[in-house]
Amino acid sequence: MQVSTPRLGFHSLAAIHQFLTDLPMYREAMTRPAGRPPKRDGSMIDPMVRRAAEEFLDQLAPTRRAIAAAPAGPFRRSVLAVRLAEALEVLAAEEIDRVRSAQGLGWKDVGDAFDVTTQTAHARFRVAGSEFGA
Repeated sequence: MQVSTPRLGFHSLAAIHQFLTDLPMYREAMTRPAGRPPKRDGSMIDPMVRRAAEEFLDQLAPTRRAIAAAPAGPFRRSVLAVRLAEALEVLAAEEIDRVRSAQGLGWKDVGDAFDVTTQTAHARFRVAGSEFGA
């Protein structure tokens, strides 16, 4: 018994391409850059936010708590900056979870706010164990 596959009537690669480009989801996917977004550099951060972060790091670095979080050495300040960034990511996810649950917003709203896809927003900001994080 031979199984036949349905034919869509495409006679060329150009016809297939035209069909796909007429689909809204295909157009949207093709206009987004592929892969992960580029890493931020200094020029991509608001100067006021950067100054505030540098001042906070300057104030925190010499404290006993900072010494416990980041061991002494040439990269101590860098390690402390990464630990702060990780803490801020967790705080951001918790804040997003709080706002979503309070206002009944979805992951599409979060993605729109951060100019990323719904899936990227969910992967980056979902809070493990949260009823509203799913």
